[in-house]
Amino acid sequence: MLVLAWIVLIAGIYAFLLTLSNILWMRHLNKLAKKPLAGNPTVSVCIPARNEEAVIEKSIRSFLCQSYAPLEILVLDDNSSDRTGEIARAHGAHVRFEPRQGKGNVVRQMIRD
Repeated sequence: MLVLAWIVLIAGIYAFLLTLSNILWMRHLNKLAKKPLAGNPTVSVCIPARNEEAVIEKSIRSFLCQSYAPLEILVLDDNSSDRTGEIARAHGAHVRFEPRQGKGNVVRQMIRD
């Protein structure tokens, strides 16, 4: 019975110390998040798209409505047979064409670029 009491006591102390360290770490992260950046770096939003004519305009507009600026929208056209690239360009996105179909090919191209 005494051994069980010691185990419970040690587990309680461990849980307390773990909780305390998490609270201190979260406070540290909050302080880092509140520090202003030297200017706003450009954020690139990469959208892989294949035959997304019906939804690409809405997707681009939703990103452009964000409060963060500057924002760069890149649409990687995955060999579409519809007007995906044309619509994306009309709404201010930079369009790159990937002749090989497949999301894996587009993601690898995004990483390379």
